[in-house]
Amino acid sequence: FPVTILNGSSVACGNASNGTSEVLSTTTLTVGTEYTIRVYNFASGGMNFDVCVTNSTLNLTTTPGTAGLSGTFDNVTIVSGSTINVTGTLTVNQNLTVESGATLNAAGNTITGGIFTLKSGANLRIGSAFGITTATSGSTGGNIQFTTRNFSSGANYFYTGTANQVTGNALPSVVPNLTINPSSGVTVTLTNPVTITSVLTVSSVTYRDWE
Repeated sequence: FPVTILNGSSVACGNASNGTSEVLSTTTLTVGTEYTIRVYNFASGGMNFDVCVTNSTLNLTTTPGTAGLSGTFDNVTIVSGSTINVTGTLTVNQNLTVESGATLNAAGNTITGGIFTLKSGANLRIGSAFGITTATSGSTGGNIQFTTRNFSSGANYFYTGTANQVTGNALPSVVPNLTINPSSGVTVTLTNPVTITSVLTVSSVTYRDWE
């Protein structure tokens, strides 16, 4: 019969109704993938049994395309061609890596965890009123609130807030592309000077302190 591993779901595990159980260990289960389990030497009589899956480490590697994401993971890798829209609180206990050609859309959500790495060529869409910060946490910490935060000077940054924004002190001093595209009437203020080596895109918005 088919079994699909779902992130965030759980089954109360106990021995089968005949008083016995068997534990199988594997490191190749993937969230959202369907597996087939074969039951053998099962006594007749319509007895019930549970299939229990316990993850000691929950890793997610995206596939190209657009998807929403929230919840708790150990490691997340967003690969080239993937656009991940954060839809709620997201915690990545160890490493969250955004590869070149990938897009992470934080919107107004807070993402927390161990090590955040935005690689050269990656895209980060920032919706927090406090932008991105080097170390601040809590209500003024911005979208990315990891213990270690690595924002590449070769990445592309997009400010898309629905309320007045500052860019935050983690925006690198040199970036290839910077896009200012918040909601209508929103003011975006540059925290520190920035040099743009390729393209600055600004929508119909009030902006301040650009150099």
